[in-house]
Amino acid sequence: MLTILQQELKRYLRNPILYIGIIIVFIVMYQNIKPYFNYGYLNENKTIREKNPSDADVADGYIPYTSQEKKK
Repeated sequence: MLTILQQELKRYLRNPILYIGIIIVFIVMYQNIKPYFNYGYLNENKTIREKNPSDADVADGYIPYTSQEKKK
């Protein structure tokens, strides 16, 4: 049984379609996870925009709260 498995494994490793498939899988996987390789949130030309809570609006995503609501 072991010799049969070894022969099948050797047959698979001789097949060039196996290597082409592995290369295609790595290329597609790299293209899908490429955005996650950019781990820095700030590039050289980008800066964080500070938001002043006094001019913030609910439509911009700022939800105003009072100190009493914060304690709850």
